[in-house]
Amino acid sequence: MILEEVDTIRLITFKSQALRQPELTQTALPLFAKVETQLKTLVAETTQEINIRELNTIAKAAEDYKGIVPISTSRAGLDLR
Repeated sequence: MILEEVDTIRLITFKSQALRQPELTQTALPLFAKVETQLKTLVAETTQEINIRELNTIAKAAEDYKGIVPISTSRAGLDLR
């Protein structure tokens, strides 16, 4: 499920950039919350420390990506010739 949500987020942000429609990213933002919830559930159910660390790394990467999505898509409308 997490992989599907992340793939959808990536597709939405790519489409937003390709079409120069930054407002499309707004549809991706709720998916980040779903990913975060799913990761928290997995961490709570996981017993091995190495797996918990990996899940926390994934959560951090998702958080970082969520932070740059509005920046990268806001530049999509700029003419950078």
